[in-house]
Amino acid sequence: MRGHSLGHYRFRLRINVCIYRRSRIKTGRTDYIVAELEKCQNALSKTGYLSAFPEEFIDRVIAARPVWAPWYTLHKIMAGLLDTYTYCGNFTGS
Repeated sequence: MRGHSLGHYRFRLRINVCIYRRSRIKTGRTDYIVAELEKCQNALSKTGYLSAFPEEFIDRVIAARPVWAPWYTLHKIMAGLLDTYTYCGNFTGS
């Protein structure tokens, strides 16, 4: 599933930053990912929506039409961002 791996990866980065105190990972990887997601969001969306799939996939779920796991993917992305915000003190990419 496209997109959900980023959430898993960010969770692992959070563990490395918070538990093992690897500050180089925070500045080198975690901050970089947040900054790049911010660039994507600014370039692609006027509504603030950012995911690995178009918003229409949510409409397909609501209409009971086939689509592969958009809620799970969106959850993984948001959980990774929440972990970064909560545990690594990253509020924005800038």
